[in-house]
Amino acid sequence: MSEARPARCTCCGVASRPAGGALAIHGNGLRARQVRGPRVVGVDASQVVIYARRYECQECGAVMTVVPCEIIPRMLFAAPAIALALALYGLEGQSARAVRAAVSPLRKVGTPEGGWKTLGRWIAQAPSLWACIRPAPAGAATRMRAERAATTLAAHAGGVHQSVLHAAFAGAVHAH
Repeated sequence: MSEARPARCTCCGVASRPAGGALAIHGNGLRARQVRGPRVVGVDASQVVIYARRYECQECGAVMTVVPCEIIPRMLFAAPAIALALALYGLEGQSARAVRAAVSPLRKVGTPEGGWKTLGRWIAQAPSLWACIRPAPAGAATRMRAERAATTLAAHAGGVHQSVLHAAFAGAVHAH
């Protein structure tokens, strides 16, 4: 049986506890963080607060935050919620207003035209949020780009799922 590799600082690469050495990464408190989106497909979206554990590297002073795998850095919505939004818009052809109603816990509608600017940003950012999503061809329609992202995420789900929506939701956590 192989030994588990020690945690390493993302900045200097120092192991948290080198063999025979002192601890190099110390706990540095908790940080409250909002997470939005539905917990499962078909359930009302919610907003919860999680507490991310922070660690400080004693070698370089870098501070690392450890969060569940469904959390995307600098995003309020969880990865599965974003994937669900992409699938609802790109695969099911739902309006931005309907997508927001399914994914966001906030009930106030975004723009007066009925759109949701956040959805457009997610579609544009999808290839940078998940490296497995190839950029769409130049001039590709927004729905086509959302469809491409959703099907790529669904392919990473593994196992059997009720629908492509469920697969995209699950695949968002496993895709890199």
